[in-house]
Amino acid sequence: NLHVKAGAIDVVTSPKVGAEAPGTTYSLAPGTYSITEDTVAGYTATYTGDSDASGSITLASGDDKTITITNDDQPLPLATLHVIKHVINDNGRTSKASNFKLHVKAGGIEVATSPKVGAEAPGTTYSLPAGTYTISEDPVSGYIAVITGDSDAGGKITLAAGANKTITITNNDISIPPSSVSSVGSVSSVSEASGAISGTGRSTLTGALQPPLINVTKIPNPLALTSGAGKVTYTYKVTNPVNVLLSNISVTDDKVSTVKYVSGDTNKDKKLQFGETWIYTSTATLTATTTNAVTAIGNGNGMTAFDVASATVVVTNNPAEVVYPPLINVIKIPNPLALISGKGTVVYTYKVTNPGVEPVSNVVIVDDKVSLVNYVSGDVNKDKILQPNETWTYNSKITLSKTETNTVTVKGEANGMTAIDIAVATVIVTQPNVANMNVVHTMLGGVIPMTATPWYNLLFGGVTLMLLGVAVWKYSRRYE
Repeated sequence: NLHVKAGAIDVVTSPKVGAEAPGTTYSLAPGTYSITEDTVAGYTATYTGDSDASGSITLASGDDKTITITNDDQPLPLATLHVIKHVINDNGRTSKASNFKLHVKAGGIEVATSPKVGAEAPGTTYSLPAGTYTISEDPVSGYIAVITGDSDAGGKITLAAGANKTITITNNDISIPPSSVSSVGSVSSVSEASGAISGTGRSTLTGALQPPLINVTKIPNPLALTSGAGKVTYTYKVTNPVNVLLSNISVTDDKVSTVKYVSGDTNKDKKLQFGETWIYTSTATLTATTTNAVTAIGNGNGMTAFDVASATVVVTNNPAEVVYPPLINVIKIPNPLALISGKGTVVYTYKVTNPGVEPVSNVVIVDDKVSLVNYVSGDVNKDKILQPNETWTYNSKITLSKTETNTVTVKGEANGMTAIDIAVATVIVTQPNVANMNVVHTMLGGVIPMTATPWYNLLFGGVTLMLLGVAVWKYSRRYE
């Protein structure tokens, strides 16, 4: 708005919005006037023409004068982005923050000085123009990554001019699988239709110990605070996708100090059974949009299983602009969980669900050790959008010759935000141990496998055949 004032009073028809040349014309009585404008952030004003530098002009009768106010935009203040790499080695691995390469990209293009190696807090600082950026890292085998802080779970963040934001990428090491396992035990059964495994926690036909699996979903209530700071309740659902008893269950949230068990241990044995769903809750007061992650851990057959789930809660003071973040979950089940006779084929089944309220589009699923993951079924209305009531099934196949731990990552989008989830699974591969087989040593130093026929049956049969041979020989000699 531009003002023409005599003294401190706007003249008739003033103020008016600005206009490019020829501008706005005023018919005024002789006198002194001041021309001003309302300040617009990010611009500086310069007065040229017939006024002085402050916009003051004295008009005589019959004068025809022109004043031009030129506004020049100033460089926007840069936003500050801190990217922290935090590494947790609680399962025997030794990588450091500097072993990870981190990327900050705008529209798929690296910003200046990116990529850089990771750094623990205070991390690496970037000074960036206002805009939308994506933070990512190159995967490192044996670790899973969770992104928390001021971005969404997929590492996407929108920076306003002058903003000061922080993103933390936490990498937790995956437990190192045992190099060998016991090969005694009973037989389990596998349901290919559901991907679930039942039995005693040992693989079909071989009796090999199976690695455990665990899954956790995290659901905030509400997903958005529309009147600024407020309280959020998180509900965590922890399940066991296979029939390997899980003990020592722990559930921790990186932004909440206390997570409480509520229900689900049906038989009160403190072991998470296949088919049970354990419920936990926590509360937090949020003052800004927050992404945080929960980690569920359980032990079974001497091995550790864990899963991570993240969720974003939007905090705004403008209810008209509220959007709800997406949620997504994936469960990964190998079949079989153990190969006892060396190299073999494993089929992975992935179940992808939407625990939130917003339909999720652009669903992408990638397994870090499998080149091709195939969609099977679940998109009921064929709209390529993952609805809250749908379960999308995928599968993949791989030939393994050694024990392998791999990670599947699923991403989906809604309302300009990205949801992400991971699932980790281990398949144990062992070679037959000939040295420990039950064998019979021959007189010449060789070995033959011990069969189900007792040795004394074999001996009795051998003696019988020998006596029969002697009798036949004598009978034939009698008639020569």
